[in-house]
Amino acid sequence: MPTSRPPSGTTSIRRSDLLTLKRRPAPEEFLDVSENNYRSLAKQSPNIIFISKTNDFSITEANDSAWEFCGYSQGEFVNLDIF
Repeated sequence: MPTSRPPSGTTSIRRSDLLTLKRRPAPEEFLDVSENNYRSLAKQSPNIIFISKTNDFSITEANDSAWEFCGYSQGEFVNLDIF
């Protein structure tokens, strides 16, 4: 028995493909998951990690290793300027 093929220039979508597409999270969910993964890794890292603003170089976030190494409390460290 011959198989039916879609006309040239078109694509066919299998039912399993549709189910997979329906289960995909929205891009915002990917960003949330990615940000949470980054924060978790940064917090647990033994390396000094901090995030600063580019316009005034103020530190907005830092992991425990950063502020402990510099001898500041977390609140003091976050309010510091890099320069």
